[in-house]
Amino acid sequence: KPKYLDIVIAAKDRMVRLGKWKLTYQPLTDGAAYRLFNIEDDPGCQNNIVDQHPRIAEELRAMLDQWMDDDPKSARTAHP
Repeated sequence: KPKYLDIVIAAKDRMVRLGKWKLTYQPLTDGAAYRLFNIEDDPGCQNNIVDQHPRIAEELRAMLDQWMDDDPKSARTAHP
């Protein structure tokens, strides 16, 4: 239904890739979950390595956050 379109779009998972790195974003009711994967070593994205590579995760998160903040359909008003 059209009245739910904005809510559905805002609730979508998103991701960004840069070389071998993939960062996923999952909006949750109490914030957001970010997960980082090395798709060369883990093509199935089974092992979240965000804690082992915080600098890379932060760089990709900044890129993804900027894209979502610039997209009027993402319904984001602030970073989670």
